[in-house]
Amino acid sequence: MSDKSNSLKLIAEVLQAFGLDENGDKIRKLRNTKGEVESNDIIFGYLDNIDKGFFVDNESKKQQALVYISIPQHFIQNEHLENILESASSFMSVCGFDYKSEEEPVWGSFIQSLIFWTKKPKTQQEVQEIYNKGKAALEATYLGKPVAESTAQLSSAAAQLIAACHNVDEIVLRTGALILVKAVIDGRTIMSVETISPQLMAHLDMNPGLLRDPRLVYHFLDNLPAALKSGSSSELTFGG
Repeated sequence: MSDKSNSLKLIAEVLQAFGLDENGDKIRKLRNTKGEVESNDIIFGYLDNIDKGFFVDNESKKQQALVYISIPQHFIQNEHLENILESASSFMSVCGFDYKSEEEPVWGSFIQSLIFWTKKPKTQQEVQEIYNKGKAALEATYLGKPVAESTAQLSSAAAQLIAACHNVDEIVLRTGALILVKAVIDGRTIMSVETISPQLMAHLDMNPGLLRDPRLVYHFLDNLPAALKSGSSSELTFGG
């Protein structure tokens, strides 16, 4: 089975786990005293937002973020690996997170999970906005877009992180709701970055191994329903 077919299967499993249809909409029927509620009723929009995680927790508190790194190649120079880890930590620090702990890495191919917490109390929505700004900084670095002075530090951290990823053939780097993937697809090296919904973020926190294969992750993000994303997608291609 191809990477794309496997990614579509994974998406179907995620949607089924959430009780969503192929468009990412909740499969449900509601009835009141007048009969079945029409699908365009405002209540469905409210319930959809709850399901996608936006209304789960509006309390300001320190929020946890899981950083997951998967590099499938068998040999990685130590300096390149350290550069990726340091760049990821610096990126998270600029985004407002402090390093907490890490799991023992899996060698052969390199897999490691790191745990960060926000430096200050924040709501889930505020954390999601941080991830969206991080995505914009990563995209701007590749597309050569000018950035405001207020975001220069974040853009610098994003540039260092992307430069570190140049030293490996393929990589999946997930920082909470932000997923960066570099993969070789049909002979082209492609880097893609996407932010995902809080609901999908929580699902991946519990199942980090789902996003181990960079090529599968690329197709997964490319075919993911908009309802499980946060913000628009951008594909960055280089190397032919």
